[in-house]
Amino acid sequence: MKAAEIERTAVIGSGTMGAGLVQILAEARCHVYLVGRSEQSIERCLGRVRDGLMARVTSGLLAAGEVDAILGRVEPTTSLEVAAMDVQFALETVVEDLAVKQQLFADLDRLAPREAILATNTSGLRVGDIAERTRYPDRVVGSHFFYPPAVVPLVEVGYGRASSDAAVETAVEFWRRCGKEPVVCRKDMNGFLVNRLQAALTREAISLVANGVAGPRDVDRALRLGFGLRIPLTGILEQRDWGGLDVHMAASASIYPTLEGAREPLPYIAQKVARGETGAKAGKGFYDWTGKDVDALRRRRQEQMLRLVRALEEITAGDEELPENL
Repeated sequence: MKAAEIERTAVIGSGTMGAGLVQILAEARCHVYLVGRSEQSIERCLGRVRDGLMARVTSGLLAAGEVDAILGRVEPTTSLEVAAMDVQFALETVVEDLAVKQQLFADLDRLAPREAILATNTSGLRVGDIAERTRYPDRVVGSHFFYPPAVVPLVEVGYGRASSDAAVETAVEFWRRCGKEPVVCRKDMNGFLVNRLQAALTREAISLVANGVAGPRDVDRALRLGFGLRIPLTGILEQRDWGGLDVHMAASASIYPTLEGAREPLPYIAQKVARGETGAKAGKGFYDWTGKDVDALRRRRQEQMLRLVRALEEITAGDEELPENL
């Protein structure tokens, strides 16, 4: 099956991520089965889809007259059987629990046509483990999006232990057709590319705070206004080329031995979680969110992200002029 032939899709999971994924597929003119556990969760999800579409209208990225047509391509259901019957591309975004995902993919594998591609939005589990109970693991691939998925351009397409090249290539082309920017993780690894890179950086950032080197605000400002400012332009590895690998090697010799090397979550975080300081949703994390309108701040960040994405489109337009990989 070619990516251009995919018309019937399904999103299994009606949470926040599910809403964004439904929006992506419906905007790409696909028929989308939205599979939720209850009518109430489905209604909440559809409300989030409409809110996401209206945000694009407000930002000038979508005509107001298109909203109802896009929503009309979404068919809600609580029946996996109904959604899987003639699906061509199914994407799950259920709880990050291996046993739950394995059962879901065993069911999808049994119900969906043989040629259908089954994708997981897992952020940390191995695709091959999720496909363990399927008869046809060759058609199971990773398709990991980032919140908010309708705004962030990137999607990581990942191989499982038995994923076929054809399935991965079709997924890559399909997401391009949906207006996304896919990158491929060629080996079945926990966390794909972004979460592994993010985990290493986050571990060091937490260590700096835990050891009193700097406060959370200064760590975040250092990332946003220094290191982070260059990332959209060059990424990490191109920046090393510009700076010189000899310079990098010399600096690494003194810095690497002092980096945080913990193999499990740092005690600093464990202590916060034990106190219930789990972040904005709890009113306290690294920052004190008490008295803040968290929902309004979240909407503001999404609006800022939309503006940033438009700027990034201009920045990355000339990427084809860059040299090829070695």
